Amino acid sequence: MRIMTLLMAAAITTIAATFCSRGDGTIPESKIIELERTGGENSDSIIILPPPEWGTLDGEKDIKAWFPLRWDYKGSVNQGMAVYGDTAVVLCKKGWVRILNLKKRKIVKETTLASFSETNHANTAQFGRKENPSDKLPLLYVSECTPPCRCFVERYTGDGFELVQEISSDMSVIDWIADAAEGFLYSYEQGESRDSMVIRRFRLPDPSGGNVGLMKKDALATWRFGVSYPHTIQGGTILNGTLIMTYGTTTQPRGLHFIDLGRGSLTDLDLSEDLDTEPEDIDIWRDKIIMYAYAGSLYTIMNLKGI
Repeated sequence: MRIMTLLMAAAITTIAATFCSRGDGTIPESKIIELERTGGENSDSIIILPPPEWGTLDGEKDIKAWFPLRWDYKGSVNQGMAVYGDTAVVLCKKGWVRILNLKKRKIVKETTLASFSETNHANTAQFGRKENPSDKLPLLYVSECTPPCRCFVERYTGDGFELVQEISSDMSVIDWIADAAEGFLYSYEQGESRDSMVIRRFRLPDPSGGNVGLMKKDALATWRFGVSYPHTIQGGTILNGTLIMTYGTTTQPRGLHFIDLGRGSLTDLDLSEDLDTEPEDIDIWRDKIIMYAYAGSLYTIMNLKGI
């Protein structure tokens, strides 16, 4: 085990570099607090970070509600969202689905997930890769977010969804976040006293291989952030090696966490004064971070063009 020190001040220039460069998994020594080699066959490191000095992105915000949607669709509230081209799939609790044309600001399809159930929170969603070249949409990865907290992998047939794979674990996973571009799947957990956050990286399972159980020993890397979370983590996405996570409710601070997994830096975008609703999930559309909110609208949060 090696102990090294660093200055954790995060600035706008730090996050700007994050968006312009793809993380390669290397961690500069100047950014490591503690690197512990686990010696496991598949798990190569645990990165432990102390309570950070949060940087801010003041001046970069562009908060606009531009696509109104019902917040209580079919009696269920808004949850996960994934974007592919000009198409967005927005989910509600239980697994209700609305497919949107973002360019035309129009609902083009209403259906349900194959994993539809009373206990499926459908908390986050990301697109993976296409199972067949002729598929209209890539595979959809959906976080159940209630025990047993599975990740459902679903294929859109044009009429509805069919379940391709279930990913389970021996961990207390809250959310799963797929990074199809790099072939990884991330899990997110909180410490029992909400004083830490654990992120694990796995190889994205082959969807043709049937149901899969991912265990701690299968993790390629594990990040344990020693930070207190009085607020609720909601959704997330991966952008060029940076994990972007929404947090908060109407009674808690609200915003985005930017976690550069390569550098070990954390930056915060505080939306508490700009957003009066609970942020749910986020994704990238046309060089913008867009957010699916509890109150029933899609919001533009930040313009990434030129960053």
